[in-house]
Amino acid sequence: MVDALRHAPPSPETTGQIRATLADRNNLLVSKAAAIAGDQGLIPLTPDLLSAFTRFLKDAVKTDPQCWAKTAIIKALRQFGHSDADVFLAGITHIQKEPVWGGSTDTAAALRGLCALALVDTTLPTQTILTHLVNLTADPEKIVRMESVRAIAALGRDESELLLRMKLLAGDAEPEVSGHCMSGLLELSAHGAVSFVEKYLTAGEDLRFEAIAALGTAPQVEAVAALIRCWESSRETAALRALGLSKHAPAIDFLMDVVETGPSIGASIAIESLAGSRFRHEISDRLKAALDRREDRDLMRVFQRLFVS
Repeated sequence: MVDALRHAPPSPETTGQIRATLADRNNLLVSKAAAIAGDQGLIPLTPDLLSAFTRFLKDAVKTDPQCWAKTAIIKALRQFGHSDADVFLAGITHIQKEPVWGGSTDTAAALRGLCALALVDTTLPTQTILTHLVNLTADPEKIVRMESVRAIAALGRDESELLLRMKLLAGDAEPEVSGHCMSGLLELSAHGAVSFVEKYLTAGEDLRFEAIAALGTAPQVEAVAALIRCWESSRETAALRALGLSKHAPAIDFLMDVVETGPSIGASIAIESLAGSRFRHEISDRLKAALDRREDRDLMRVFQRLFVS
């Protein structure tokens, strides 16, 4: 019944049915109704969503196992652009330990992460938002720490840069969290961000790969030079793959040079890295010309497989 409402034309009747479902005790049904409300932009249902969220906070393990309803409600409220922070503040503090084989697991981690991101668009003072987000960077669950770092970057404040630097310098048990700090600094176009992240190219393997990935999608053209230096000094093939993600022309120029004159393994990976642009004729034609000059049958076969087949 609820699933049918997703494809039904919006009307007072369907809105009424969704409202009634949001009052249901079944958390799966409520999660579906909340998703429909969010997708259809049914902002008048905001009070019903808030009421349902509060209801499922009580005896949560029994009323909303896996946090299905609460998570769907927060997603819908974010789609509405809901700016009242109270519901999100309740969400960032919610811990839901559910039994699993050999112990228990916190099923509210994703919910806390969503609420952390939602705080960015609320009417709370920036200092208050940052205080909550900094606390969440020490959450026991990785996904919460990652989302709180993303939220700090999304605020786009001078303080954001300092907090991300501090978190990165302090380190984290999970390299992905540090990687989010690197990406956030680069997205903020913070002064010296590229050189700061580049230092991690000589760190341990996990942090090195996070730094490479962050530099590959960085908006600064200087990140291309950092990845080129990484390849030239260490022959780290991940640097070539990251250059393939860059939107800057010097990255493509360098990969073309590697195809034409670099070591065979590097040339092969450079071709693979350029494959994302296989439908751009200026790239494929240029690559074909470089391979013709090199006259390497094995590399030509890689090109044929990725660009022609």
